[in-house]
Amino acid sequence: MKKVLFMVATFMLGLFMVNAQDAAEQSSLEGFEAHIGAVFPNGNFGDEKKGGAATGLNLGLKYYHPLKTPGLSLFLGLDAFYNGLQGDIKDDIEDYYGNDVDITHSAYLNIPIMAGVNYSYPLNEKTKVFGEFGLGLNYSKITDFKAEEDDDYYKESFDASTQLAYTIGGGLFFNDKYSIGLKYNNLGKHKYKVKWEEEIQGYKDKNSYKTSALSITNIAIVFGIRF
Repeated sequence: MKKVLFMVATFMLGLFMVNAQDAAEQSSLEGFEAHIGAVFPNGNFGDEKKGGAATGLNLGLKYYHPLKTPGLSLFLGLDAFYNGLQGDIKDDIEDYYGNDVDITHSAYLNIPIMAGVNYSYPLNEKTKVFGEFGLGLNYSKITDFKAEEDDDYYKESFDASTQLAYTIGGGLFFNDKYSIGLKYNNLGKHKYKVKWEEEIQGYKDKNSYKTSALSITNIAIVFGIRF
């Protein structure tokens, strides 16, 4: 938490220092931006013995609203992060059940909605550097796991979880059209209620349990286009 506060404080200090300079050529961002990129699980989320998440995909949409201060804009963003399980974990599961069992592996889906502030500053006529910070809520869902062979099966379903989240990042804009950015996303600590059921040789059973808290953090590298 101290590291996060330090990053935020550094970002805000830099924002006001730059804002104190000549801002005649600055312009705030306005309009929509769509982005796509790779997302890399961080910390426990990517730990093989905890979250076990693999490198995934990030899709997102953001709207910028300019403020009176040159270079400063508010934003509202919606993202979707998809992470499957790491290959070694999938292999271990498949080895446990054997070759004759069809496996549908679980995956992580996180959908945060964030609101925050963006500050951009022109390096030259075609390039701007920017930084931003946002807060919001993250909806987290794990897709169903299923192992089945003929009429026998075992299935786990996961209830969704919603927690507070934040993002901090920066990057470059080119020609007021394209962008490349690096973001750190802390999507909250989530506990999931798991409902399992099975049928083995005609015998049916079901129950439920709750997972321990999993801290979901990632680093995303994204490419955007404004329109």
